[in-house]
Amino acid sequence: MQNDDLENIVSDWVETYGIDNQRALLILLNFIIRSCGCPETVEKEAIKDEDAIVDVLSELQNAFKKELITDYPLVSKAKDFKKFRKSFLEFFHRLIKQVKHSILYDGIFCETIYAWVCSMSSSAFRPFRHTATAIALFLLSCLCEVAQEVQTELNIATRQLTSEQIKNKNSRNLRNQDRMSSLRSKTVELTEKKQRLETYFNDFFNGVFIHRYRDVEAIIRAECVKELGVWIIKYPDRFLEDKVTRYLGWQLSDKSPIARIEAIKSLSRLYINETFISGLRNFTERFKPRLIEMASRESELSVRTTTISLLTQIYRAGLLEDEDRDDLSLLIYSDISKVRKAIAPFVKNLLDEDFISSKLKKVQTFLTSNGTKRRNRSGSSSSEIVGSVKRDWVAFKCLAEFLVKYRKPTEDSQKDDEMNDEIDNRNDSDEYEDGSSILIIGDVKNNRIALAIEALWGEMEILHDWHSLAEYLSKDHSLTNSSGTARDSQGEVNPIDAIEDCYRLSDREESVLVQVLVACLKLILADPLSRDKKKNEMQIEEIRDEVSRTMVRTLPRLLTKYAPDAGRIAEVLQIPPLMNLQVYSELRMLKAYELLIEDVKKLFLKHTHPLVLTHAVRTFSHMEAYESFASTTEANLGELQEVVIQTFIEECDNKVIPFTLFIATNYSFIQLFYNAFLIQRSC
Repeated sequence: MQNDDLENIVSDWVETYGIDNQRALLILLNFIIRSCGCPETVEKEAIKDEDAIVDVLSELQNAFKKELITDYPLVSKAKDFKKFRKSFLEFFHRLIKQVKHSILYDGIFCETIYAWVCSMSSSAFRPFRHTATAIALFLLSCLCEVAQEVQTELNIATRQLTSEQIKNKNSRNLRNQDRMSSLRSKTVELTEKKQRLETYFNDFFNGVFIHRYRDVEAIIRAECVKELGVWIIKYPDRFLEDKVTRYLGWQLSDKSPIARIEAIKSLSRLYINETFISGLRNFTERFKPRLIEMASRESELSVRTTTISLLTQIYRAGLLEDEDRDDLSLLIYSDISKVRKAIAPFVKNLLDEDFISSKLKKVQTFLTSNGTKRRNRSGSSSSEIVGSVKRDWVAFKCLAEFLVKYRKPTEDSQKDDEMNDEIDNRNDSDEYEDGSSILIIGDVKNNRIALAIEALWGEMEILHDWHSLAEYLSKDHSLTNSSGTARDSQGEVNPIDAIEDCYRLSDREESVLVQVLVACLKLILADPLSRDKKKNEMQIEEIRDEVSRTMVRTLPRLLTKYAPDAGRIAEVLQIPPLMNLQVYSELRMLKAYELLIEDVKKLFLKHTHPLVLTHAVRTFSHMEAYESFASTTEANLGELQEVVIQTFIEECDNKVIPFTLFIATNYSFIQLFYNAFLIQRSC
C-alpha cells in the first residue's frame, strides 16, 4: 500500500473518531481482528463493557478454529501478504503521529486499544497472541517518539521559564508577566502529557512485554527483544537503565537462536551509540562473560559471528579487560572460516591500539636515545631520526608478536572442543622445532598462520606490502649480528644486513613472518581484482611478474639464510612455484636460475621432513614446465635422481632391514621422488 493511501486512511479514521469515537474504535478493533486472519467481527456493544473482552475473544477464537486456518497474515509467506507487516505497522505509526497532540490523551483512545490488545496478547491462540503482541510493542515504540518530543519541549519551556523569572525578578511589566504565565501553563501541560505517557509505558510494558518475552513461541520472544532495543534508542531517559536492559541480557541465554540473535542485534545498535556507553557499563560487567562464551562456543554460527561483531564494538568502547581480549584473540585460529573473518576487525583494532601504537613509541624512544652518535657522524637532526622509523617493520613485528602470543590456547581455553580439534598438536598437527605448525583440516594440511592471514587480508593494508616484508625478513635478526652471509642473485657471497635491536625478531616471530610472507604472496595472486575474468587474469599475471622480479633477488638470500631450519625452509620453498620463472630469461639471469635449482637440490638431499621434500618436489615440477630452461632442469634433475638412487643402494647394501621399518622410514621419500620424476617423464 502506498504511503499516501495510508495517510488518507488514517485521516479518515481520525475524522470519524471526532464525530463518533465508539464507531471509530469499533472499526479499528475489527481491523485488528481481521489482521489476525480471523473472518469474524465484534459488535459495538462489546466496546462498552471491558469486562466482556475475554468472553468475546473466546467466542472469536472458537469460531476461528472451526475454519481450520493455520496461517495468519503476520507470518504468511503468500504473495498477497508479502508487504503486509510493513504496511500494517506503518498504519499505527501514522495514526499515533496524527493523534499525538489530541485524542492520544483523551482517556479513551489509548485505554481502549490497550484493553483489547493486552487481552489478545494473553490468548492461547497464536494468531491472536502474536499479532496483538506485535501491535502493543510497536505502539510503545511510537509512544517513545512522542515522549521524546514532549521531553524536549518540556526542557525548552523549563529553561525559558527559568530565564524569564531571572530577568523579571524585580520587574512588574505586564507583558513579561503574561509570557511567564504562558510558559507556566505550557510547562504544566507538557508535564501532564509526560505523566500520562509514563502510565501508558507502564501499562504496555507490564501488561504485554513482561509476559510475552517469555512466550513459548521463539518468534514472539524475538519480537519483544527487538522492540525493547528500539525503546531504549528512542527514549533512553526512560528505558536505558539496568532494570530494563537486563531483559536483553537474559535473552542471551534463550534456547532459540532466533531470540538470541535479536538480543545481540539490539545490543549492537546500542553500543554503536557513544552516548549510551556510560549507561551500559553495569550491563556489560554483568553479561560480558556470557557474550565471551557465545563468541567462543555458540552452536549457531550466525549468532556466534554476530556476537563477535558486538564484542568488537564493546572493545572499541573500552569495556573489555585484558583477559577478555586474550580469549577473543584465540578465535583468529578457529577452524571455521566465518569465525576467523568475524574476529578479524577485532584483531586489527587490537593490533593498532594495543600493539603497534605502543611499539612505535618505544621504537621512537630507542632511535632518539641511540641517535646521538649518528647525529654526530651524519649531522642528522633528532626529528629526521624519529621520522625514519620504519612503521611497516614495526607493524610486521607486532603482527608476529600477536600470532606467536596466541598461537596456542591457554589451558583453560582447551575446554573448547572447536579449539581442541584445531590445535591439538599430538593428534592433528605437525610441529617443527622452531614452533611453526601445520594443521590438518579436512583432508588438506593448512598452515594455521596462513588461515589467520587470510582472515586479516581484507582488514590490514600492511599485509599487501609484501615487498617490505620480504626486505624485513632478509635482514639478520640474530642477536650476534656476526657472520651472517647470503648469496645474491648472481652467486656472490655478501653479508646479510644487520638490523637494529628495536626491529629485531625472536626465532618464533621470524618463523611466523616467513609463513606470513608466503601466505601474502598466495593471497595477492588469488585476490580478485576485477569482475572481468580476462582482465582479472591479466592483472594477476602482472602481479606475478612483479613478485617474480622481486624474488629473483630476494629468494637466494632467504634460501641461504633459512637452509638449516626445516620449518622455515619448507615455507620458503613454496615461493618458486608462485613465480613466473621466465623472468630469469627476460632479465638475462640464467646463472641465477642455475643457482636456484642447485640450492633446491641441496635442500632436498639435506632435509628429511616430508613437507620440505614435498615443497622441493613441487618446485622441481614447476621448473619442468618452462621449456626455455629444459636442458638445465633435466640435467640437474638427472643428477639428483642418480644421487638418490645411489644413496638408497648404499643404505641398503649388506643390511637386513625389517619390511615394516623400511616402509616407515623410506616410503614417503621414495614416493615423492618417484611421483615427481619418473611418472612425469613417462607422460
